[in-house]
Amino acid sequence: MDWLTQFLFAHTRETKPDGRSVYATKPDGRPLYAYKMRDATYAELKDLSRQLILQDQKGKSDPSLARVFCLYAAETFCREHADGPWAWETVFKPLGVEEPSRPKIYDWVEKGLERWSRPLLRDSSGDRQFLVSIACEGGLPLQLLQREGAHLTQFFRSVLEHYYRMGQGGFSVAEASARQQAHRLPRSLRQEPVFHLAGALIAKIADLQPHVGSTSDPLAALDQLVPDWRRDLPLRLDDQVAEALLTGLMHCSTELAQEATARIGWRGRLRESGVGWRLEKRMDFPERPTAEQVATWIDVSGHNRPRWRLLLHSSLGTEAVAWLTLLQGEGNSARYRREWLRPGGVTLVGAAVRQSHCLSLHDGQREYPLAKVRNADPWGDAPWVFIERGASGEREWLTEGSARTRSEQAWVLAMSGLVPSCEGTGVCECVGSIPELDRVVYRVGGEVDFLTPQRDRYRITCRADGDSEETFVVEGACVPQALQQQPLYRGLLRIQALDPDGQRCQCSQ
Repeated sequence: MDWLTQFLFAHTRETKPDGRSVYATKPDGRPLYAYKMRDATYAELKDLSRQLILQDQKGKSDPSLARVFCLYAAETFCREHADGPWAWETVFKPLGVEEPSRPKIYDWVEKGLERWSRPLLRDSSGDRQFLVSIACEGGLPLQLLQREGAHLTQFFRSVLEHYYRMGQGGFSVAEASARQQAHRLPRSLRQEPVFHLAGALIAKIADLQPHVGSTSDPLAALDQLVPDWRRDLPLRLDDQVAEALLTGLMHCSTELAQEATARIGWRGRLRESGVGWRLEKRMDFPERPTAEQVATWIDVSGHNRPRWRLLLHSSLGTEAVAWLTLLQGEGNSARYRREWLRPGGVTLVGAAVRQSHCLSLHDGQREYPLAKVRNADPWGDAPWVFIERGASGEREWLTEGSARTRSEQAWVLAMSGLVPSCEGTGVCECVGSIPELDRVVYRVGGEVDFLTPQRDRYRITCRADGDSEETFVVEGACVPQALQQQPLYRGLLRIQALDPDGQRCQCSQ
């Protein structure tokens, strides 16, 4: 107990109501990797752990054993794990003691984590994960980074890109992104601690990104601007491989943040109110785009104008919805300011989401259609699938047609002629309707099929390994529109798949 008191006194600070920073002797709930133990301290902890375990085997249990063991085991996993699944052998072999029974180890882990004010992780079925909990408390293992640096770097970059594509959303979204990118890892690395720690690392990097901007040395900038940022990172930076990994990921995060603010698109949302369900597509448009970004939208470079009009083309006609006014600078670095002409921006509501709508920029003399607009196609006749995303729990558009999602449940808007069919663990509840769209709103869980009168089926699968990332659209020659709201096709049709950025990723007849 004396050793633990001294350890906490040396590694924990507490801020008093008057602003004073003082040392504390009680755990403050931080992950165990956040204590950032030095080699000399670890040597002391290792010797103490061996003594207490030997005493316990002789029937002389010490009340501090559980807490000491959790701290030692977490730090040892971080220092010693190098390959394959995490195993208790990694913890006990360096001590030269016989490995205790699993019930004994699990008792130490449960009591120890409780005294460190740390959670015991559980899997999707609610079972306690003792080994995974301790492995995650240690942070990303240094030897594993040195051994599998190339694979892990590619994996982390993919997770970071997917996390930004999902609109960020915190640790739970980042961890889900890590699981969805598991195929980028060797099989030996597809382990629960890797997914958990990757989620923690990616969420933290995205949180830190606004502090560093586009600086060439993000770590130095963080040292100046964010106190204790290293403490909260599940990665020790006293290793060149780890430092290079983090620096690269911070630069990648900056690029992704800039790209996210420069992308144009539509974000679908399903909202419930006191008067029923409301469906909308809201336009995302950068507030301060550069001239270089404008050039990529219209696929024309060197075409700066003092002012652009943003035009929305729909079945109701053409409307100017925003101005882009030159604010400062020149050349590619010139920056524009977006000014909405509609209060609150542009939102399509109800039946408008099914009608054709496209965007263009006009410089007063010529019109330029906008390319690379996300979710620009009108929604079709297949079921529309929404899931909760982010801390706000907004029900956001996932895809159209059959879908897979990691979420526990999804909301499906199906045409009234489609019949839900549940098998096994599937659950489907009708929660309302949107009469103007002839759609019924269902809340589904598990695996649910929606059957057409012709017995075709759309399958919605919740708690899947990953989220659907493609939307399928029909293309072909159309009969000129007169009174019909939906396009009438003639001749052979094409089914094309769109990725989340609205780009064609494959095509079939």
